[in-house]
Amino acid sequence: ERLKEDDLHRFCQELKKYEASTKSKPRASFEYIKTDISVEVSTLVETDLLCVFSSNYSRVIGPKEVKKKYRPVREVEEFPAKEITRPSVSYTNLLYIYPQTLNLSNTRTNTISARNITVRIIYLTHEDPDSALNIIYGKSNTAKFYNESYSAVSYHTRAPDFFEEIKIDLPAKITEFSHLLFQFFHITCQKPRRREDEAMMSQLVGITWLPIIDMKTGMINVGEFNLPVSSELLPKDYSRSSPDINLPSVRWMDGHKPLFKVSINLQSTVFPLCSVIHNYLTTSFWADKLESEPSPTEVVSVIKMLPKCEPEQLFKFSHILFDTLFKYLIIEGPIAANTFVALSKIIHHIHLKDQIDEDPIGRNQKLASYIHFVFRTPKPTPIEEKGTGRFMHEVLVDLWLAAEDRTMTTVHQHSWFYFELMVKAIVQYLSQSDLLKEEQSMRFSKPFLENLLTLVKRVTESIIDFISNQRSETAQQLSLSLAYFIHDLITVIDRTCILNMVKIYFRRFLQS
Repeated sequence: ERLKEDDLHRFCQELKKYEASTKSKPRASFEYIKTDISVEVSTLVETDLLCVFSSNYSRVIGPKEVKKKYRPVREVEEFPAKEITRPSVSYTNLLYIYPQTLNLSNTRTNTISARNITVRIIYLTHEDPDSALNIIYGKSNTAKFYNESYSAVSYHTRAPDFFEEIKIDLPAKITEFSHLLFQFFHITCQKPRRREDEAMMSQLVGITWLPIIDMKTGMINVGEFNLPVSSELLPKDYSRSSPDINLPSVRWMDGHKPLFKVSINLQSTVFPLCSVIHNYLTTSFWADKLESEPSPTEVVSVIKMLPKCEPEQLFKFSHILFDTLFKYLIIEGPIAANTFVALSKIIHHIHLKDQIDEDPIGRNQKLASYIHFVFRTPKPTPIEEKGTGRFMHEVLVDLWLAAEDRTMTTVHQHSWFYFELMVKAIVQYLSQSDLLKEEQSMRFSKPFLENLLTLVKRVTESIIDFISNQRSETAQQLSLSLAYFIHDLITVIDRTCILNMVKIYFRRFLQS
């Protein structure tokens, strides 16, 4: 059998070490083949961006009538070596499959004669062959989607290497029966003598499968997998288990040894790659599905784990995470308190990871964009509609004042986020409650206005503490955030309350 790609890489490394150890010139030891690489770079024309399609064929720029006038341009999906810290703002749910190697050299079945091998890949929702979905992207100049994909035939080898990339438009809803089916065929290269022999041009020599969802974690299977291969058709209910399990009803090749190597890559804004975010979203979805309040213990447990996940994944799913966290904020009890603590840690981690994208007052532009374009104050729960509950802006002030010193310090380091969030929640509350026509003195309850004054007092004391601890930059950012907050409240809150806020600020500084 010919050398594998990994063997060639290893031999190249050994040759480099040998050249470095010898005193003779490299050309005296080895023969080199000269190669040239040419790259053509053209100037971007304005018309090139009038009809742009994303990697999943959804139109990004350009109306429908433009498609007939200009040549469509398709974006290429980016696989960065290092995860990019940016939130997901468009729908992407793509699965990339890379068949790599198959080793049938040591098999002791009739497949020993199979030498011209190709692999067929199918996405099945059930074990019925008719359940194959038409979601596999076609190659250039072919149909958009197919329900199957074949690799190139590896000629005259029982241990072929594959170099194909199969791209799948992954469905948003995946069941426990969804799986990838890999079928290996021997292709006869000789021309059939009779018409009856045409059906024997391809013979099934092996079959295996890979569940889309990991049975243990419930997440999408990604990474490299070494799968055993069956020499016969698979039995009923095979999709309920993993091929790693030695099913007695399956006739495995080479004693259930892993013979097929495949790599799976996921680019999705639907399914996270972080188990912490997956568990959190699963719990939140379960609560919404049942339309009932989730178990406080379970919710608190997954919320506490959120700040521990990778910052890149936090960025990617930040919008949906914030939306669900703000819903938990209005739930009274330990859920709201732990949510506020987790939120403060997440905001702090995002600022530490993305310090480049900050303005002079320390505002992260990605978070500011979320507040400005995405944030919607959670709808009142049935308890609130009876008048016994509270709204988002009220809960935010109460949790801020009730926070422990450590959490309070973290919040004050990035206070602009909470101030702007509160202003947006206040304005949306007035709009939804039809209170914009009311007098400013009648829009808010007296306890809320008193808590606002107390909050200004606490923030002013923190500014003084930061100055005394030689943290002038943090003190300046906190002071500016408070000033912008008071400025934004002038048009929505009673002017008397605004003047009292300014009075408290200057009085505390004079006393210090």
